[in-house]
Amino acid sequence: MAVLRQLRANDEREPRIRREPARMDPILNMRSERIGLGPLRADLIDTYQRWLNDFDLLSMVDRRFRPLTDDWIQSWYDRQSRANSDCLVFTIWDLATMTPIGNTALQDIDSRTRTAEFGIFIAEPEFRDGGRGTEATRLMLRFAFDTLALENIMLRVYEYNERAITVYKRAGFREIGRRRGAQRYQGRSWDIVLMDITPEDFNDAAAP
Repeated sequence: MAVLRQLRANDEREPRIRREPARMDPILNMRSERIGLGPLRADLIDTYQRWLNDFDLLSMVDRRFRPLTDDWIQSWYDRQSRANSDCLVFTIWDLATMTPIGNTALQDIDSRTRTAEFGIFIAEPEFRDGGRGTEATRLMLRFAFDTLALENIMLRVYEYNERAITVYKRAGFREIGRRRGAQRYQGRSWDIVLMDITPEDFNDAAAP
């Protein structure tokens, strides 16, 4: 008992260390050399809200410019994080720093026609170079063709977004048409470029 009392006394004299909860490593469904793709996370809602309120970013990927409130972001997260057979949204992570850097998605997935529409953005400017967007695009296409057995993936891109067009062509996308003058940007009208890709296009682009 004397030993136990001494241990308790020593314990009371020792400073209490307040431990912060450890940050949970992200779940990654797929990974390549520099990036990984994982599910949406509730603890990143503030990050998603910051991204989706960045009008400079939206000018590259969307046509709607409006401030998005906490309630809107929460509703978006609730909708996208549920099991939804026609839309799959992933968070893109930089593997070297384990930093969330953007989102990518397959939307309007149709299992009957085996088609879908692709979307992606790298939201953090310092991660836009180095091929991360290309890697994320290829990961999603491999998943779409090999796992989901899709046969055609389409995307829309603004003609002034030359960086994205280069990434898409590198992955195997081909231009299939344009909606002329359908985007307004910097005081003038621009075309929306329509592109698509098949498994054969993807495999040809990936061949050495």
